[in-house]
Amino acid sequence: MENITKDIKGTIPAPLVKYQDPEHVLEFAQRAATALTKIISRRPNKLMIRGQQYLDFEAWQTLGRFFGISAGIEWVRPAYNENKAFGFESRAIVRQAGDIISSAEASCFSDEPNWKGKPTFQLKSMSQTRACAKALRTTLAWVVVLGGYSPTPAEEMIENQPRGSREAEPEIDTYESKQITDRQKMLLKSLILEKVYNEEERESRLAGIGQLMKYEASDQISELIAA
Repeated sequence: MENITKDIKGTIPAPLVKYQDPEHVLEFAQRAATALTKIISRRPNKLMIRGQQYLDFEAWQTLGRFFGISAGIEWVRPAYNENKAFGFESRAIVRQAGDIISSAEASCFSDEPNWKGKPTFQLKSMSQTRACAKALRTTLAWVVVLGGYSPTPAEEMIENQPRGSREAEPEIDTYESKQITDRQKMLLKSLILEKVYNEEERESRLAGIGQLMKYEASDQISELIAA
């Protein structure tokens, strides 16, 4: 029996349900990949490494919506890695029609090249973003590949590219080097005031908005919208 959910053009197959018509599954997956490509192509900034494009968390979220699935955080906790650097670990779950169909864990620590000196709430936010992207990847990587993209989330690649690396610079065209936009500032400020209840964290976030990179602002916006 085929388990299906509704989309604007008809019915779509659940990614992990058995005994579906392969042609029906591939037909919708190709339509989803094509629709995602149209959205991605309009974005001014992208992450390219050695000719391969990597999708950020927002793109994975968008693709998930096509299949009626979404990612959320099950838990997040402070942690120390093997180098005794402080950070956070998070576990994300992916749901479809109320059922858990995927999960993943990820972390972000203060000794990572791109996260040294960052405030704790940003480490926490990135650990959640990585976990959600990884959980969505487990379910949707095959669709991303159909669109011609790498199945690895961009957040996992950025953490492995040191700032100022001569070897990396010719290979990377990334939103990491772009400052936060005015539109992002306005949206992020509104979300912080609405959803961050701890006064100290709220004031810290508001004070640091102007120093954020574009991708950092994007991560925080996604986190707060999902909260």
